[in-house]
Amino acid sequence: MAIKKVTNKQVEVNPVSVERTTSTISSAINIIVPILLAFLIAMIPILISKENPATVYRVILDSAFSLRGFARILHYMGPLLLAGLAIMISFKAGLFNMGVESSIIVAGFTTAVLGYQLQTLPRMVLIPLLLVVAIVVGVLTAVIPALLKAYLNVNEMVVTLLLNYAIIEILKALTIGPFRDPRSGTVSTHAVGQNAIFKGFGNTQLTAFFFIAVVVFILVWFLYRKTKLGYEIRSLGTNLQFTEATGIKVRRKIIIIMLLSGAVAGLAGAGWLMSEEYKYSETFSSNPGLGWDGMVISLLGGHAPEGAFIAALFYGILKVGSGRVAFNTDVPAEVVTIIQALLILFLSVKMVKDKNSPAYISIKHLVYRAKEKRLLRKEKRRAKKEGTLEAKPLEVKEEVLEVKKPEVVEVKEPKVVEVVEPKVEPVQVVETPPPAEELKPLTIKALVAKTIPELKAIARENNISGFSSLNKKELVNLLYRSKVTEKPNKEGK
Repeated sequence: MAIKKVTNKQVEVNPVSVERTTSTISSAINIIVPILLAFLIAMIPILISKENPATVYRVILDSAFSLRGFARILHYMGPLLLAGLAIMISFKAGLFNMGVESSIIVAGFTTAVLGYQLQTLPRMVLIPLLLVVAIVVGVLTAVIPALLKAYLNVNEMVVTLLLNYAIIEILKALTIGPFRDPRSGTVSTHAVGQNAIFKGFGNTQLTAFFFIAVVVFILVWFLYRKTKLGYEIRSLGTNLQFTEATGIKVRRKIIIIMLLSGAVAGLAGAGWLMSEEYKYSETFSSNPGLGWDGMVISLLGGHAPEGAFIAALFYGILKVGSGRVAFNTDVPAEVVTIIQALLILFLSVKMVKDKNSPAYISIKHLVYRAKEKRLLRKEKRRAKKEGTLEAKPLEVKEEVLEVKKPEVVEVKEPKVVEVVEPKVEPVQVVETPPPAEELKPLTIKALVAKTIPELKAIARENNISGFSSLNKKELVNLLYRSKVTEKPNKEGK
């Protein structure tokens, strides 16, 4: 049976799969390394406090291994997850919306006021009503920066930062003035009624608001991964010129994205007040603020819904662990604030930068080799099953050879062969044409002007696979990123 060799030419590695795996590994490096560096440097103040860093970190993590502790983590995780998603929605589109904090506190203030004045309503009516009002208030807070960015191209970061301070002062004046609770020892509004409070399950702090946050997370994930708007959000943040060239209405999308971010932030503010604070005060959003915590969560999660979910869980562990550290050790709870600040510092410096960086190219090369070897092994196993590749070494059989007597060969005289010299024909010299100019990659406009069959033909000419199920926008995006060229026709055009 013949042996069939399996070579690299018989295995085709999907470049799209390689790109996705490389991007996932790069994102993991950009998240894990900052966490390790933050915990490493945070050991310095712990050692100054004459405590063992391993003991402190164990106390922080122990809260996740008890029923009540884990329930408390999930309790904090709900508002943190929504704040992270609100930041993620705008940041992924290239819109640096710093006004999430203002949407949170305005929604919290509104919920506190209405939760007190409408406390006679039934629970099943009051809680959904307050949540809807909070969403509307969060949207209204984001309208001004959205319109300024869409129609006047005003820097959204500057507008939202200034808007935060203005809203904080306005709410402070309202809390001190007409909506202050005179019976309270601090400057705050009246506490909401019992019908406006999310009550914990059993003896834990876990409330129904956590499950509301999970439902919102699923909706955002579906919107981000499975809908046209999600593709437009990613496209808007990746390449604004490409987005405009494909016919997407950028102004409308900017407004939609900013308002959607404000709606999620408003829901986070209402849930935080109805499950934890119960009244609005100057310390409602704590220090540095729920919105700023959401920014760290979004950065830590790589501006992706799945990453934000994991980062919110990690941040909830830090929130709960900070109180346990202050109670069980001599280290102050501010050590967790130091870890948070270090996370922001290291997350701002990407360990693996863009797709043209040497680190990214090295990771991509390793991923390609690993996938190629895996496919080769799979092909060899398939060949063995089909019988085209021998699994066992060849068996050598002993045969009895019959010895024959040597025959007498008659030797004849050699004949004289006349050698004829070959005729040498003149060689015709053909001038080779000068090399053609190096083909340049097609531009976005050139790709958009072509039809789907023409785009698929260009993909086949450039040895690109995995394009059969793509639509025109995705084909244009794939070919533009691959820097494809088009062969000239017979006339050289």
